[in-house]
Amino acid sequence: MSDSCYDNKELTKKHETFLKGKQYEKLFADKLNEFEIIFFHIDQGLQCLKMERKDDYFCNAIKNANAKRPDFLIYRPQIGNLFIDIKSRTPIERIIEIDVEEGKASDLLIIDEGQIECFISLIEIQPLNVWFVCISKKDNKKIFYFLPVTKLKEYIDKLKEELGKEYEFLLQQFFIRIPNPLFYEFTEKNDIEEAYEHFRDNDFDNLVDIKTEAEEYKLLHKKLLQITKILDNNNIKNNKDDLKIFLDKPENKITCMFIDEIYRYRKK
Repeated sequence: MSDSCYDNKELTKKHETFLKGKQYEKLFADKLNEFEIIFFHIDQGLQCLKMERKDDYFCNAIKNANAKRPDFLIYRPQIGNLFIDIKSRTPIERIIEIDVEEGKASDLLIIDEGQIECFISLIEIQPLNVWFVCISKKDNKKIFYFLPVTKLKEYIDKLKEELGKEYEFLLQQFFIRIPNPLFYEFTEKNDIEEAYEHFRDNDFDNLVDIKTEAEEYKLLHKKLLQITKILDNNNIKNNKDDLKIFLDKPENKITCMFIDEIYRYRKK
C-alpha cells in the first residue's frame, strides 16, 4: 500500500476507521514484542479498503462460512496457537451497582453480536480458538483485555434464555455488554496462560450472575425511554451531531449507553 493513502485529506469514514484499527494493532504488536512473544500479523488492508477482490488474498473457505479473519496468530508453548482480533474499546458504566472483588472493576466492555458470531463461524471450521483483545486508552494509559469468543457466545445464549422472547429484542437494541469477569487484563507475559486457565477452569455460572446482567438490559431500556422523552421534549433532531451536543452537557450526560444506541432507537 502506498504512503499516499495515509496523507489523503479526503479519507472516508471507513478509511479513518481502518487507520485507527492499524494503530491499535501496532499497540498490540508492540506489547507482544516487549514480552518476546511469537506472533504473525494477518494484514487485512486490501479487504478493508475495498480494493478489487482479485488483488486480495481472502480465503474463500472463510468467506463462504460467513466468518472473519482475525488480526494476529500468536504462539505460546503451554497452550499452542491462538487467533487474536483487536478492538478499540473503552469500558462503559453500569446502571446496576454490583459488589466486586477488591482491585476489580464493574465496568462493561461493548462488542457487537455480529462480530462474535463471525468468529464462532471461524472456530467451527478450524481447530484454533479465537480471543478478542480490547484495548482501552484511559487517563493516558493503555489497557489490554483478553476476551475468549466461546465464552462470549455462551454469555449471549444464556442472556437470551434469561431474557426470554419478551425481552430478547434488547440484545438487538443495545450492543452486547460484557461483564468484567469475562475479560482478563494483559499486563505481564504469563497473563496469556493465566487467562487461558482462568476461562478453562471456571464454570460460567461461577463467573457471571446472568440474572443481574439480564436486569441490566431491562433497566437500560427504561433509561432509553426516559432519554428519548427528554430529547423529544427539547426538539432535539435525530442526527448524531445534535445528539452529541445535547448529551455532552453536564446536566444531560449519559454514561451507561452510547449515542449510537440512542440514535438507532429514535430512528425506528
